[in-house]
Amino acid sequence: MQYDAAQAAKADIYLNHLHNQKGYIKCHLNLLRTNKTPSAYLRLGDAYMKINSPVDAIESFSHALKLEPQNETLAIRIGDTLICSHEYKQAVSHYQEFLQTSPDSCRVQQNLTSLKQSLSGNQSLSMQIDKADEQIDLLVLCDVYLQQSKVDEALTLCIEFIETNSDHYKVTYKYVSLLSRLGKRDELNKISLQLDGTDETMSITGGHYLCQGLCQRMLGDPIAALKYFDLARNSKEWSQIASINMIQIYLRIDDFAFWCSSRSALALDEGSLKSASILINQQIDSDSNEAMILRGYWEVIKAFDNGNFDAPTKHFNGILKGDKDNIAALLGLAQVYTFSSTATKVRNTLKRIAKTPHDFEFMAEYERSYLMLAVDYIERDKVDLAHDLCKRCLFYNRFCAKAWELLGQTFELKNGCHTSDTIECYEKCWSIGNYRSCPVGYRLAALYLKTNRPVDGLKVALNCQNLAPDHVNIKSLISNCITSLKQ
Repeated sequence: MQYDAAQAAKADIYLNHLHNQKGYIKCHLNLLRTNKTPSAYLRLGDAYMKINSPVDAIESFSHALKLEPQNETLAIRIGDTLICSHEYKQAVSHYQEFLQTSPDSCRVQQNLTSLKQSLSGNQSLSMQIDKADEQIDLLVLCDVYLQQSKVDEALTLCIEFIETNSDHYKVTYKYVSLLSRLGKRDELNKISLQLDGTDETMSITGGHYLCQGLCQRMLGDPIAALKYFDLARNSKEWSQIASINMIQIYLRIDDFAFWCSSRSALALDEGSLKSASILINQQIDSDSNEAMILRGYWEVIKAFDNGNFDAPTKHFNGILKGDKDNIAALLGLAQVYTFSSTATKVRNTLKRIAKTPHDFEFMAEYERSYLMLAVDYIERDKVDLAHDLCKRCLFYNRFCAKAWELLGQTFELKNGCHTSDTIECYEKCWSIGNYRSCPVGYRLAALYLKTNRPVDGLKVALNCQNLAPDHVNIKSLISNCITSLKQ
């Protein structure tokens, strides 16, 4: 393990500090020689992709797939890399060959169908992908950029398409998701206003409502989001994805505190549960990966009543049997262990996720797992490890309020509460949370007061009082701020 850690550290230095690509790859080859496992080949392939060497990457990914011939995550990684190299026909052939041995792979089948539709389309997508004038679905290319962490390129593709096409809602949906991950709240508000400002004489489509709903969800207004998603469900084209969004809201999938507390059953709303049950049983395709994961969370919630979590454990393990690297299922299993009070299993499962290469297809799941593990490290006084996980989370999503909050806690534990870094983290969290989290606001106001900023402290404290008039310590904090102003 020490050797592996040393090689990984050397690789990082070669790539990011010395800009020596040969040295960077050599470190990964050294790791492979000592441990020729699928994960080692996968890491080598990812390393080749970072230096824009897709041919070598495909070779490495293929070695990994030979060792695990039914691993659909590896199959998709190879397909994405072939698409990135503009080898579209090879990508089709690759997916078809994989499906011959793994015919039940829904994700690979979906990727193949999407790729075929893109290649056979007659309508131009307003851009040329290569010199041969071949065209490919923008969303497929966007996903490839994301897998390579080329977020700016993905954003540019979306913006250009939206500006030049009237039927742009699939791209707009992707664009809104990216904006939320990057913390671009101003741009999110701009898109939301543009959607709201549509001429009322025009026919508003289900895609329009879907994008409005996602904007409101990302901006922290689930009630408005549900209204728009419900309107989008009337469209056959958008019904499935709108229903999934609604279920995620009803089950509070975005609520980190809810899914990481053993007392979550006490916070369940019967109306939300009833609505989620109807949608799960009637509205979503049971074969999609998202639907299977949501059904797993539904099993978790049902298990709250009797405390027996065998059913959700079996459900998530069943998904992992067909795809052992399914990050969403691994996270689901970690959540089950959280509620069944098996802390060691929670920790080991989260560590397993943290060791895998980041995949933008499972951005939200990686984020949740990083944060859960960071909380565990903070509770066990492993502050540096928690700090690193928060930084990793924010690298992929600058808009994650919980990551800023936990990062602030690590700064407090490391340097004391009076540092500017600590205050900045809580300011970010307070702002991103739309100034609605009373615990965060109270902490920020207290920090302002301790650092001789009573005016700022009073403003935030008064806001918190409006949110929670019965909060035990708010009145005292307001009084202390006013006293400090008089001195």
